Amino acid sequence: MQSITPIPATRRRHRQRAVSLVVPLSIWRSARTAMLAARSSDGEEVIGLLFCERHRTTRLDRYLARHWVVPGPEDYQRQSTTGLQLKQAFHLHLLTGYLARGMHMVHLHTHPGAGYLPDFSGTDDRDEQAQSAAIAHLPGAPRLISGVLDEEMTQGRFRIWSGEAGTHRPVALRHDWMPEKDTTLDPSDPLFDRQRVFGAPAQQRLGALSVALVGCGGIGAPFAEQLSRLGVRHWTLVDDDRIDMTNLHRLPFATMDMARNDVPKIAYVAGLIRRFWGGAAMIETLDAPVEDACAQERIAAADLIVVATDNHASRRAAPQLALRTMRPLLCLGTHIEQRPGDAMPRIYSRATMPPMAGGWCLACGQVISLAKAAEELADPLTRASLAAGGYLPQVAAPAVYWVNTISAALGVRLAHGAIAGFIDCADGVDDLLDLATGSWLPISHDASASCFLCSPDRLTG
Repeated sequence: MQSITPIPATRRRHRQRAVSLVVPLSIWRSARTAMLAARSSDGEEVIGLLFCERHRTTRLDRYLARHWVVPGPEDYQRQSTTGLQLKQAFHLHLLTGYLARGMHMVHLHTHPGAGYLPDFSGTDDRDEQAQSAAIAHLPGAPRLISGVLDEEMTQGRFRIWSGEAGTHRPVALRHDWMPEKDTTLDPSDPLFDRQRVFGAPAQQRLGALSVALVGCGGIGAPFAEQLSRLGVRHWTLVDDDRIDMTNLHRLPFATMDMARNDVPKIAYVAGLIRRFWGGAAMIETLDAPVEDACAQERIAAADLIVVATDNHASRRAAPQLALRTMRPLLCLGTHIEQRPGDAMPRIYSRATMPPMAGGWCLACGQVISLAKAAEELADPLTRASLAAGGYLPQVAAPAVYWVNTISAALGVRLAHGAIAGFIDCADGVDDLLDLATGSWLPISHDASASCFLCSPDRLTG
């Protein structure tokens, strides 16, 4: 097992964190549409604002856009091709509605002309420096990120200000969760020669992708085995369970000795990955439940969170973490049931990737039950009472290897498709396959403004 060595405190103090501005496509599209509609004449400059929460990892500060605001004509003191000035009442609205709640601000504005990469003007420098210093005095010391865009908002530059210091540095704008390309991958390496049809950039991103896998059992194991052979070697494995005899029929390469020796599932899946990668695999194993605070910190540092557990409690905690840190979540599951009057059992495989910024999630998409999650998290006395009343099942859910591997493959398909570009996951994807009939079941999700997990009020407190 490999663990990550902490950075010594003396080095950590002097290292400048990388900064990333994460604006999901759903938020960017809405803000851009509203800004373009606010222009009353060609070439007129317009303003838009994003409000962000900050998520910190060991080496990165991520500013996560949660809200957008575009002033209307009634909010401007002056609006022309030579400059913009907002009314004091609008500034007060921004202060009380967002900055006072500890959110950070992204100030967007356009310059006349289209199809070119604009630069900040001297007026921008002066005004933004003053604005940054002013909001730095507020509780929580909000940071200012500024962006200048061409009038069609297709190209732009972004920078983050350091408050009263009056300095700034460039910021990377990200609309998706794709990792940067793996510069160590040799394009001529024959290892992935048969995958060149998807393009070298896709293979390089697979090489750079880091995956946090929550649940290393019947679905998680074949998922990890398949995705690692696709080119992923950076893994965080999270599970506090051990292999037993009831697991063996659906765990590839698991043995009787593993069950007799109570081998941790995280060690077993790490071994599956290393069967292919050997010493080139970079694996961190966490023998802990997903609710553990340390485990959550490590999970949130990954590019992609995958939950492949068989209980609703962990599948509630994982999307809560994903939504809070704006990381993509992939949920994998199977369902086998025998209904009265049916000659054959119903068999389903499902792979779900909700929108990264919310809109619909595993709860409002009815992938998980919050009521069942609460039952699973109840204290022993309450659970015993529920079981005695017939509210808790007494028999473990049925599972077979081939159904699990189909669910795993559906998940690998979504991850690979998003990276290679043949599946658009920006607005979420929910694939449900009826294996008894061999048919895809169409599922559509509407945005939910009152969901317990993904409503805007829940996400921003």
